[in-house]
Amino acid sequence: MKRVKTTMKMASVESGLIPVAATNGVIPAQFSNITYYYGYCFDDGYDFVCYWYEPEMVYYSDYYWDDYDPYY
Repeated sequence: MKRVKTTMKMASVESGLIPVAATNGVIPAQFSNITYYYGYCFDDGYDFVCYWYEPEMVYYSDYYWDDYDPYY
């Protein structure tokens, strides 16, 4: 199990949101306040699966969280 964090909104999908990945590196004003989303990733040697949670749902201050690399 690996703890990861990202600034991309991975935990839920809401209508009307522009994904950060679709902005070509330009961060719109609504993303200026950085919020991290936290996930627990599991690698069984065949699949790499992550379960994502909103920041309010995770007690993240006592643990080290790696940056999420989608190209793992």
